[in-house]
Formats: sequence, structure tokens, C-alpha cells
Amino acid sequence: MNYDPADTAVVFTDPQNDVLSPNGKNWGVLGASVTENKTVENMLSIFRAAKAGKFSVFISPHYFYPTDTRWQFNGPLETGEFQTGTFARTGALNLSGFQKSGADWLEEFKPFIDDGETIVVSPHKVFGPQTNDLTLQLRKRNVQKVVLGGMLANMCVEAHLRDLIEQGFEVAVVADATAGPCAGQPRVHRGRSDATPNSERGGNHAFNRFIEDYRRPCGQRRIDGRVSIWRKADWRKLRWKIPKAAYSSALDCRTDSNGRCEERHRRPNVVRRAQANDA
Repeated sequence: MNYDPADTAVVFTDPQNDVLSPNGKNWGVLGASVTENKTVENMLSIFRAAKAGKFSVFISPHYFYPTDTRWQFNGPLETGEFQTGTFARTGALNLSGFQKSGADWLEEFKPFIDDGETIVVSPHKVFGPQTNDLTLQLRKRNVQKVVLGGMLANMCVEAHLRDLIEQGFEVAVVADATAGPCAGQPRVHRGRSDATPNSERGGNHAFNRFIEDYRRPCGQRRIDGRVSIWRKADWRKLRWKIPKAAYSSALDCRTDSNGRCEERHRRPNVVRRAQANDA
């Protein structure tokens, strides 16, 4: 996948307080993964790199309005979101109480989102972009390739990934610019927090494995099609457009015959060394 500002854009889903801030309503479920992946720091690095390289940035937010609570049927996640007030706003055209609320942007992201250049599309309501205008906004700008990150890995990010692929886009998911519920961590189920691991209460073991797969440090979870999984080392592909971008050491892994991680180790950061040489 070649990255060019003419046809490539960054898309972040749900860069909002309720899922990324220690004060957010879902931090008890997501905090360990956000912290381990350094999700916020890595999203900030991508924001800076994209802005420096003149790549378009799109935000696909998640909002609920009071009228949405009248839905006649919901899945467990939607039920929990309504009961906890996750991503709640007072109205589609009403911003009272929005500043610093759970639906507001993470404070660190505001300089990049509120710069007059970032495209904030209409909100998606469940997981994917089928309910908002993201695809239209991308098409109108002749975007063909998407660098995707944000929250949550196994929900909105994956739903956006799958729909964008179906719509013909080439997609790269930044594995350490997202996060999800940690297996064994307290999770919200039908509006309540349950600290009992699924293995002890007869829960969905496949879902636990799914989460663990997404949290693999080297992104071995491969999805067939025009998809690539980014690691920090892959950000060097933007260096030619953004020579001043700087990132920390890259995580890598050795794989067995089945493509699974056997060992986690570090290797020197190609980007940082190249920049030092340039200097």
C-alpha cells in the first residue's frame, strides 16, 4: 500500500472521552488496553504526521440523542450505552453540556480536530459507517485508501474496516492506535459491570479469543482482502512525506509455522535512525 495525500486519508472512529479518558464512563473496561497499547500517544503521533504531510483526516464520531432512547429494540452494547449515558448529547443541534462531556473529543486531540481542516462526518449510531456520510465524504475527495484507527478495535473500528472494504477502499488498520475490552477485565453487559471472567460464568469464549487476537502486539490477526495491519515500524512509510515525524521503538515478534507470536522483542526504529542521518 503506497501512501499519497492525493488519494489517502486518515480515519479515526470515536476519539472521545467516554472511551479514551480515565474520566470516561468506560475506562474500567478499556483503560488497561488503552494504556498498554499507548493508544492516545499513537493517535497523537498519527494526527501530527497526517497534518504535517497534508493528508486529509476524517472523524467518524459516535453520538446518541434523547430521541434515540426510544428505539424499540437494542443489542446488549446499545442497552448498556443508553443506561450509562455513553456518548450522550442533549440534541443534534444543541451543544449545551457538550464541552468536556463523555461525547466530547479527548482534550489532546482538539487542536487537530478543531483546526478547520479535519472533516467531522455525521455520527454513526451502532458500529459501522452505514448510518453516516463517511463514505460520501471520502468519495467526494477522491480518497481510495484509508489509514484507520480509533475506538473500539473489535466494534466500531472493525465495522468501519469491513464496510470500507466492501465499498472498494484499500484499508490499513493501525494496530497500536486502537484498543478494546481486555479479556478478564470488568466489562459492561446489559448495562451493568461484571468483573467475573467469561470463563467462569459461561460467557462467549469466542468473543474473548477475538479480543485477545486484536490485542496481539504484532497484529497477527490477518483478514483476507485489501487490508494491511500497521505496526509502529510501518509508520516509516510516511517518512518521505513527513521527514520530521518521530516515533518510539517498534514492537515486533517472531512467528511459528501457524503465523502466531512466539516471542516479543524490540528492534531499532528505522524512522528515528533515518531522521538522525538526515539531520
